[in-house]
Amino acid sequence: MIDLEALPPSTLLTSKQAAEALSTPQATLSLWRHRKNVAIPYIKIGGNVRYRASDLLEFIKSATVAAA
Repeated sequence: MIDLEALPPSTLLTSKQAAEALSTPQATLSLWRHRKNVAIPYIKIGGNVRYRASDLLEFIKSATVAAA
């Protein structure tokens, strides 16, 4: 698994790496991008999609539910 906290915040990850870091299928990330129902910022360079490590960490923090 990719340790996002060990990477510089501006590191660009492929969809495959981002999916691995989030422990989710790559197809799920693609679906979220197309449906726009989950807000993870991404960068499109030509036909390539990249995710910043800092954006993935922020997504994880925003999705964290505190125990009661």
